[in-house]
Amino acid sequence: MNNCNPRILVEEKYLTVLQCKSCKRVGLSFHNILIGFSPRGFNTFSKSVIALDFDKVCIREGSLTPFVILNSCHEDIQFNFSREEFLQLKSGLAKAQLLLEAVNILNQ
Repeated sequence: MNNCNPRILVEEKYLTVLQCKSCKRVGLSFHNILIGFSPRGFNTFSKSVIALDFDKVCIREGSLTPFVILNSCHEDIQFNFSREEFLQLKSGLAKAQLLLEAVNILNQ
């Protein structure tokens, strides 16, 4: 986001979602993950995460705490989330999607 003018969409304890008012790119910061998206890419990513049910897609291995693995756009990078982390991410993405929809309506 070079020379961007960011608008905070969501700001929570471990999650921040920003959108540049000029170029419209979206930045997602969650714990130690930082990802930049085109508006379309963020929409696709958000909708795919929001649609997931943790209990249906989680991995349970022996005594390990159940976790979800999300693929990234790079075949060698995946993200691993506990239930709590996944639900925080999912909630934050849903809030950001709602705000982006409202901003789009207001700008038309």
